[in-house]
Amino acid sequence: MRTICNEAIIDDYLIKNPCLNIKEPKLIHKEKEILTKEQDDLLLKSKHKYAPFFRILRYTGMRREEITALTLNDIDLNNKTISINKAVSFASNQPKIKETKNKKSRIVPILDLIYDDVKKCINEAKENNYNYLFVKQTDNKMLTQEAIRCMTASICKDLGFTFTPHQLRHSYCTMLYYSGIKIKETQNLMGHSSAKMVYDLYAHLDSQKQDAVLKINNYLNTSKKRKIKNYKILVKN
Repeated sequence: MRTICNEAIIDDYLIKNPCLNIKEPKLIHKEKEILTKEQDDLLLKSKHKYAPFFRILRYTGMRREEITALTLNDIDLNNKTISINKAVSFASNQPKIKETKNKKSRIVPILDLIYDDVKKCINEAKENNYNYLFVKQTDNKMLTQEAIRCMTASICKDLGFTFTPHQLRHSYCTMLYYSGIKIKETQNLMGHSSAKMVYDLYAHLDSQKQDAVLKINNYLNTSKKRKIKNYKILVKN
């Protein structure tokens, strides 16, 4: 509106821009949610056909664009590592190979929790002559944006709760924090071009931890005062 009104001033339709003092409202970001312990357990125990895909997402922190581009050559089972060196962009639903988001490659570990999933997926891909770790079941081609959406809806219905692929990535980052992984290493594992996002999350989790400590101390202090008060009453009687 400011631009339109400025053009109107140039064309002599307005003398003054009435939009100059209008301030844009601050965008309130909804706090990102992570999977609960119960939800994590359900995902780990799930026998759903798409469960390996989402477990690997959950415990590697990969973006959906990165796991879509994952090939057999990117996985080293002996050293338990995955090389994330490319991604896809979804133009009109169809995947197209491109560089990673920060234009850098990174190595993420294959945790023990998902080792069997990764090994199983590799064996299935080799048996069916797939180059990519995950493909569409309809035509054995790369996953599309719609295919991932349908996979997510299917497993969410089976598990009884909803989540998004990005929510799994956020859960992974939170897990790194509670595991004591330093900010710089978390940045590398997550593939962030800047450490700012990690700093923001860690600062938020730090504040939550401090709130928890404060509540515990308040409870203990209150409990202690209550015991002293009861003791005085007992002595008095």
